[in-house]
Amino acid sequence: MNLKCTKKLLDILKIKNIDSSKVSNTNEDIENWHCNILDYGEIYGVLLTNDKTLFSFYLFGFEENDFRDFSEIIKQNIFKIMLNMGFEQKKFEVILESMENIKFSKTDNRKVLASMNQMLPYIHSGMEQGIDLIEINHRLNDIIQDKLELKIPRKQFELLLSKYI
Repeated sequence: MNLKCTKKLLDILKIKNIDSSKVSNTNEDIENWHCNILDYGEIYGVLLTNDKTLFSFYLFGFEENDFRDFSEIIKQNIFKIMLNMGFEQKKFEVILESMENIKFSKTDNRKVLASMNQMLPYIHSGMEQGIDLIEINHRLNDIIQDKLELKIPRKQFELLLSKYI
């Protein structure tokens, strides 16, 4: 998996001297994700968005020390979310397999970053209302996206995952 991180997240992860050459792989559509950090004081949230489908995972509850084991925590959280969202096992195994080797790079797609910014009000609203993370993730991925030609990210992600099983 290639996590294309914002500068703020790269700084928190203490990742420097990133190779700016494009990370190529055979499963490019499933492997490339943009990743941003959301700061709530001493607690952080992380938003990961698939470059191809705009399907997103919103993870919350990170403390500063958690970033030492960032890759492992992300794997565990994504597994839990996909399981709780009702993905069949073969589909979340595709994602878990892609996460065996996580690489970090800089953001490179303004379309994806713009869609992530459009999700922030939904995230903040859900958090303020005390909605659980699974429901927030459901809502984020059931929003019709202009950048997907009025398609729904969850459906596009399901179609993409089906190609790999």
